[in-house]
Amino acid sequence: MTNTSQNIDSRIAEYEYTIEKLQEMGQVGIWRYDFQKQEILWSREILQIFGIAEDARFTYKNFLNSVHEDDRDAVIQNWASEIPAGNFDITHRIVADGTLKWIRHKVELDYDNREHVESVCGFVQDVSDLKYLEEKTIRSAQLAAVGEFTTMIAHEVNNPLSGIINYAQVFKVKACKDCERIELLSRIMGEGERIAKVVKNLLAFSYHSDGEKTAQKIENILLHVLGLMAPKFEENQISVKMEINEDASGVYCNAQQIEQVVLNILRNANQALSTGSLSGQTERLIWIRTQEKRIGNEPYVELRIANNGPNIPPQLIERIREPYYTTKPAGIGTGLGLSISGDILNAHNGYFDIESNPGQFTEMIISLPAAKI
Repeated sequence: MTNTSQNIDSRIAEYEYTIEKLQEMGQVGIWRYDFQKQEILWSREILQIFGIAEDARFTYKNFLNSVHEDDRDAVIQNWASEIPAGNFDITHRIVADGTLKWIRHKVELDYDNREHVESVCGFVQDVSDLKYLEEKTIRSAQLAAVGEFTTMIAHEVNNPLSGIINYAQVFKVKACKDCERIELLSRIMGEGERIAKVVKNLLAFSYHSDGEKTAQKIENILLHVLGLMAPKFEENQISVKMEINEDASGVYCNAQQIEQVVLNILRNANQALSTGSLSGQTERLIWIRTQEKRIGNEPYVELRIANNGPNIPPQLIERIREPYYTTKPAGIGTGLGLSISGDILNAHNGYFDIESNPGQFTEMIISLPAAKI
């Protein structure tokens, strides 16, 4: 082999390596089908995206089997059997190695001089991260809008509610001590104050603080969120037991964001407990504890939120952290709750862990930097 041939082969190998590296970096796989040779070629990244072994063949059947069942009919519309019906550029979901992914799939048909299809070229890009950021942005905007409406409604409710409580107080003062209606007036006042407390918690939760972190009492954060969840817990007959270690009561955080994390955990606990408790236990219980701990040389507060609902299967422990993964029925959950919670805790230099051993309480464990109060 001449030096010129060796140089050409070396350059070709370099180009091939560069192309493969760029595809890996961009999470883009390419494929091409030649109708004359009836041959399909694909890049290594295609196999990575679809979770197919490198020594396996990439076929239309492989592809179609991996498409999420809710998207399959829409995807099939772009194909005539195993041949694309025409050019298309679509975004849809696939399931690869048990992991949900969003992909962009673009296909173009190449024609010969007689306008016959000669070959088909396509690329597939894993856009899961972009989709996740898009969903987070939409959800943040929705939460902001909900917060504004909540604040407006809460203020509108407060005024007539204060009037109802005050009128009941006036009637109670003027009523005779032995009047049978005194108890009824007391109940009106009590229920009014209960609504006022819920409204106060809603206002605290919807307050926008621009991400500012300050020293906060963990107990106050918990009480605000428990106030929001109280009606649901009462409906499902769930008892809450709370043990706050006074030496581990201060955390450095954005209170609103950590309330969002705690609210998501308590909502999941409520969902689990609504289906029943662990075998042999009749009481539906949420147990909240705090304790001091050290991570490296830094002081942290560990918040453990446990419930005695059905355990999470071991194979799902890590998966439930993934964006879009949810065990809830369609329309009930987005699969973003724990993933967003993880992002919030990362931004706080905090940690998140899950323990769910068979027959024992399922525990969600949050660790936050400690602060002196």
